[in-house]
Amino acid sequence: MSSHHIVRDNQEPALFIDAPIHNFEWIGQLLEWSPILIVNAKYMDWIVMHDLKPDIILSETEINSEQKEKYKTDWFPLEIAEGKITENLISMLQSKNQVYLNWFCLEENLKENADFIIKNKLNYNLQTDSKRCVIVYSEKFSKWLNPGTYSFLNNDEEFYLNNEKIISNTIEIKVAETVTLSSNKPYFFCENLQ
Repeated sequence: MSSHHIVRDNQEPALFIDAPIHNFEWIGQLLEWSPILIVNAKYMDWIVMHDLKPDIILSETEINSEQKEKYKTDWFPLEIAEGKITENLISMLQSKNQVYLNWFCLEENLKENADFIIKNKLNYNLQTDSKRCVIVYSEKFSKWLNPGTYSFLNNDEEFYLNNEKIISNTIEIKVAETVTLSSNKPYFFCENLQ
């Protein structure tokens, strides 16, 4: 983190690794700013391989006591929560007064995770190795877009780009410009990563 930035408590999003990440440069950039690293126990081999130090491990199943003690010794202080991942994720973040999260997941889990985030009115963004998806709760959202294809998750309502109705869940931007997106319901705005 550069010295001219002052980061207040809970201002920067926590990071939840819920899939192996192939673009390690990206994760390095996020880790510089993330105050809390949460990992799904399914990916502990990946975490160990990349020498990351998690703050919280979430596991659907019970972790044996010997492994649990090893984790706690290697990464003190460490919290471990066993049971439903999504419920424990919310609980752990709330206990730390952390409301923002970057959630790295598998591409096939994007829709399910997006539904969960919108249903629970959370400020979590989603990312895969190929997409970055930002939650939008406001009725209007303006953003500078470079040429390329962009997509939307969880929008069954009418959706507008610069006041023109969009029929599909993707848009093609031909020239760099500021666009205004509008919808009556929350959605995720996704951009492809290069």
